[in-house]
Amino acid sequence: METWDIGEDVPLTATFADDDGVLFDPQTSVTFEFKNPATDATTTFTWTAAVPGTDIVKLSVGKFRSHIRPTHKGYWHWTWTGNGTPMRIIQSTEDTAVPVRANVF
Repeated sequence: METWDIGEDVPLTATFADDDGVLFDPQTSVTFEFKNPATDATTTFTWTAAVPGTDIVKLSVGKFRSHIRPTHKGYWHWTWTGNGTPMRIIQSTEDTAVPVRANVF
């Protein structure tokens, strides 16, 4: 597991597919949530085809990327959710938490 520094941009990805492995975009929305370990506050980003926003980037059909820029040390937990037609996440970054250390500067 890679360790990150406070303030470093941590890229996280998810791939959505049906049970046959065919990639597709969730019909309603894609949500990315992460939790700050120091404050226990949860931040939520949402992507929709109608209003894609800038916090979640659609890379290609069924593939999305967002990021965390940690402000405190500790384990930053995150999750991806696709809403709409029944589906499952077949791939995301390896862990559901990233360790962040305090840098010396």
